Amino acid sequence: MVRLVLEHGAHPFPRRDRDLGWRGTLASKIVRRRSRSSPPFRLNQNYLEEVAPHDGTAVAMITQTAPLEQALGSNSNLKTDLNALNWIGNMSEENTFLVVRASSETKSLKDAETRVTPLAASCASGSDYLLANILNTIYQTKFKSVLGYQSSPQMDMAIQRGEADGRFTASLAGLFSTSKEGAKGFRILVQIGSNPDAGFPDAPFLKRIPSDQPEAVNIISAVMSLGRPVATNSGVPADRVAILRTAFDETMKDTDFLRDAEKQQLDISPWSGAETQKVVDEIIHAKDSTKEFLNTAITSDKND
Repeated sequence: MVRLVLEHGAHPFPRRDRDLGWRGTLASKIVRRRSRSSPPFRLNQNYLEEVAPHDGTAVAMITQTAPLEQALGSNSNLKTDLNALNWIGNMSEENTFLVVRASSETKSLKDAETRVTPLAASCASGSDYLLANILNTIYQTKFKSVLGYQSSPQMDMAIQRGEADGRFTASLAGLFSTSKEGAKGFRILVQIGSNPDAGFPDAPFLKRIPSDQPEAVNIISAVMSLGRPVATNSGVPADRVAILRTAFDETMKDTDFLRDAEKQQLDISPWSGAETQKVVDEIIHAKDSTKEFLNTAITSDKND
């Protein structure tokens, strides 16, 4: 995704400021500054705010769960006020799907209330572990995260070997390709996001499942929708933020960009900078009672 945007991003600034353009920002200014230590467009959010110049020449793709981490105070390494950043847009309104193999005895969230269902996961700080804990707390399910898998292919192999019944994923195509039966080899228990995925209208949608914690469900759904959010730092002149946002919007509609994204099976369902800023603000400024509940849910031992 990073390389794709670098290849197709347009120059949004006037010619006299071309070195500050969208592609110029990433491929010339930032690369010259950071090529020895990190790739462009993946700048750490702390570096973005504390080190990089606040002039529109530094742009970063922010970690999906970072706004929630700020809201809950759960990441001591996060020094940046993400709400102060100037959000350029979100490349992909992703939904996260909880999927199990078709042969699993867990056929629904209701089944998971009475059956311990092992899920392949990365680590106790990963979003897959977080989501299992939240579902267990809100819906009294019995999902158990099997930790230690370092990549999606490893998790897929775990499902094939019977080490786990399923896993959370935003890439159904990748998971379905691991089975000779394709999509028929799996069952979607729930999809989590701001809106139902149009490609899977029959998959249960978390926000439509009744619970006594609707605000918590809304917040975690918003977090999962931040598939690839992009921001520049605070203090950037408003006219430059506007130009970057326009360039982002135009890139997301570029025919060549979309064609190459399709070849790479990358979802492009963008939000504008204003939309992204609004969602980040809602997450960070969630009600105190909601934050307290989510903190308790995430750190509970119901997933051990």
